[in-house]
Amino acid sequence: MRKVGRILLWAFAVVGVLTISIVAAVTLFTLSVRGDAPTLPDQAVLSLDLTLAPLEQRTTQPLFDPEPEPTLQEMLAAIEAAADDPQIKALRAEVGGAGLGVAQAQELAEAIRTFRESGKPALAFASDLGALGDEMADVAVATAFSELWLQPSGGVGLSGIALEAPFFAEALNDLEIDPQVGQRHEFKGGIDPLIRQGYSEPVRRSLQRVVDGWVDQLAGEIAANRGMAPDAVRALVDRGPLLAREAFEAGLVDRIGYRDEAGLALDEALGAEADPVSVAHYRAARADAEAPARTVALIYGVGPIEAVEEPDPFFGDDSFGPARVAQAMEDALADDQIAAVLFRVTSPGGAYGPSDEVRRAVRRLREAGKPVIVSMGDVAASGGYMVSLDADRILASPGTLTGSIGVYSGKLATRGFWDSLGVQWGEVSAGENAGMWSFIDRFDPAERERFEAMLDFVYDDFTGHVARARNFSPEQLDQAARGRIWLGSDALEAGLVDRVGGFKAALEETRALLDLPADAPLDLRLMPEPKSPFEAVMEWIDGGGGVEEFADALITSVVARRVEPVTGDLTTLRALMAGPVAMPPIRRVE
Repeated sequence: MRKVGRILLWAFAVVGVLTISIVAAVTLFTLSVRGDAPTLPDQAVLSLDLTLAPLEQRTTQPLFDPEPEPTLQEMLAAIEAAADDPQIKALRAEVGGAGLGVAQAQELAEAIRTFRESGKPALAFASDLGALGDEMADVAVATAFSELWLQPSGGVGLSGIALEAPFFAEALNDLEIDPQVGQRHEFKGGIDPLIRQGYSEPVRRSLQRVVDGWVDQLAGEIAANRGMAPDAVRALVDRGPLLAREAFEAGLVDRIGYRDEAGLALDEALGAEADPVSVAHYRAARADAEAPARTVALIYGVGPIEAVEEPDPFFGDDSFGPARVAQAMEDALADDQIAAVLFRVTSPGGAYGPSDEVRRAVRRLREAGKPVIVSMGDVAASGGYMVSLDADRILASPGTLTGSIGVYSGKLATRGFWDSLGVQWGEVSAGENAGMWSFIDRFDPAERERFEAMLDFVYDDFTGHVARARNFSPEQLDQAARGRIWLGSDALEAGLVDRVGGFKAALEETRALLDLPADAPLDLRLMPEPKSPFEAVMEWIDGGGGVEEFADALITSVVARRVEPVTGDLTTLRALMAGPVAMPPIRRVE
């Protein structure tokens, strides 16, 4: 047996060494390819792939890919620059199937409409636009192009937006599992799936306002794109999904045809000598042409705010990483070249303490005289709002989900379930409340008192920071908080944000705070800089990962990526079990 163990250990060691060697070799190859400065053809077409949602952030450079997929900010910046670039003759894209968020769609549609104002053509092709599922946000982007082609066998998923959530109260009761939970207050419905058989009335009203607002906003985007009345687009929503011919007759689609026919049409308009270039190619070709500019740190806070950070050395860490974000803030504070910080927040919230840590880092920057401008993505709610509230300026797109100023937490008491299986649990403890967070027993009265005190503290502390930062009266605070979720457009009226807009508007606010002209160039420095795959792996090993841990992490990382679409929906439950949290009760289903 000992011999088998040694063989397995050597096998793990060989796998680890080979993997590190391969990662190092591929990293060097990729960096050497990226190091070649690309040139831009005299006649170029900026090409976008909008069949996948743009990344919000990139923490690790991808393996094997000399031209990594662009982030949303990179794509928006490229579209804006291309409008004034004489070598860029047109914009072309493949659209459909990305499952864009509403705020992302609004920013992209605005950028495409601005590009069209240059007089250059913007052509998009879709094999399908969500005929078998809601893709209203994707349709809002696709219709922003001056010429939209749709394959004859495709359709347009203009059918509205639906929110769905499972409720487990009856199932948990049948299993003799008792939720021991609490929340502050009636609009904070994150606990409802565990204790109810449907939405509470306050939560239902709040969610209905969200879906109504989203549909109205996207209908307005499509109407602006197509020169239609919003009411006419809203009527089409109730008829949808639409067949290709119906979409053409309604004015949503300009041409019905196949991909090759759309390509020929663009060639005829521009000449076959116009070469397509990707966003990555275009940005690299224009990197040296940028004028000297003030340096602004671009820091991302993307994903659930976890109490424990678990970096992925293979595929990049796509969680919020509160310690990493706070350290980036501290680095920006210490760097004399950094004039301001643009903080992009796309987070549903999470653990309260780490959220407060990031909020404090933002406040320290502001107190030191370095402006902080928050740009909210699709969602910046609860803990995502907490990390934003001390910024000099807070901007949200009209469709951003924000607010959700409240807290919920708890545990599941499972003794009845185990008893039904004939399993008994024993306990040895020291301390009156040592078993408080046991998932076996209910809270006793003393533990329940401590639990309720924790919820009250978090809510009072959270709302206290909001009241101070936003200069709210008690009445204003009560109307804005209690767990209510807000669309960005409504959050402006409620006083939770300063302006409605995306990246472009955030850069305008940055220039204004720095007393710069409206067209002054800005040098956006990503902090922290994305690591190469080799750097990420070596950093992980330096942190104490051994050979067996390395192999285990590799397997876990690969498996996690395969099941991510499923596990992503368990984020709220996982956060609930981790302790006091501040997350919104919402999941968008498309």
